[in-house]
Amino acid sequence: MKKVFLMLATALMSCAMVTAETIWTPAEGQTDTVVTWEKTFTISKQSFATCQQGNLLKLTLNKATDVIELKSNGQKLPGSRFSNIAEAGSYECFLTQAMLDTCKLYGMELCGKSFGIKQIEILDGKAGNMKTGETIWTGYFWVDNWNTLELFKEALTAEDLSKYASMRIYHEGPENGFILNVLANWADAGKIAEIGPSVSTENNPLQYKSEGGLNFVELDLTKVNPLTVINTVGSDRLMIQCNKEAQSPFNMTDIVLVPKQGTATTNYEMDMPSLSIKGIYDLLGRRVEAINSNGLYIVDGKKVMVTNK
Repeated sequence: MKKVFLMLATALMSCAMVTAETIWTPAEGQTDTVVTWEKTFTISKQSFATCQQGNLLKLTLNKATDVIELKSNGQKLPGSRFSNIAEAGSYECFLTQAMLDTCKLYGMELCGKSFGIKQIEILDGKAGNMKTGETIWTGYFWVDNWNTLELFKEALTAEDLSKYASMRIYHEGPENGFILNVLANWADAGKIAEIGPSVSTENNPLQYKSEGGLNFVELDLTKVNPLTVINTVGSDRLMIQCNKEAQSPFNMTDIVLVPKQGTATTNYEMDMPSLSIKGIYDLLGRRVEAINSNGLYIVDGKKVMVTNK
């Protein structure tokens, strides 16, 4: 058993090592390639062939102005958000499963007002460490004073929301005490839900929650459908506005759809170094006879995330 545990531990440690693959650089003699709304740049579908959800796409930029948009097959990419890159030296995007599914078919189109690309890399990012459920956005979004994450609605239209019980907004802040508004736009009609120190939690579809050492705000999708509000007001995005109040600043890290009881979801399997180990083990190296609960397991030498129990 000790030998099995050591082999599993070594494999998991090697999975955690940061690796980076450069998938594009300019032609010899060029410093960058300039992208505009009229002159877009496409990352080929072959570049995403071996990617996993949670991998980090990193662009090294030059003379960036205004915004960047990610598209595929002529549509905004699910999981992408409104991003102003003016004067930024780099741009990062963590890949969701819906994003990858699209990119593996059509590639990714980069466009914007004007920016140069000096290098494109794929890094490990959060691969192998995703939350249970269907992640529609993941990253690190800084929350201080009235910051707003603007996620394009394609993250929601790519999913059948009737299969999900709730939407969790994970963060690294305190369990409660801050303000969080879920919006479709800035008008009163665009308000989907709100939570804060002065907002009643009774019959509120939005609640502060904590589970397994993780803090999140949960929107009850059986009480309110954010996509319905977005479409009613003619918006193109889901907006998560947050103010830290008296708390210290923190990051929002994930937006995850939680399936209804009995609804099957994907079991995500992550590549691991080859192991000649047969059977099912937990992450402590203990053999188990069957998988009876959600979580991360080693199955025949491969790391598997189970989310449908």
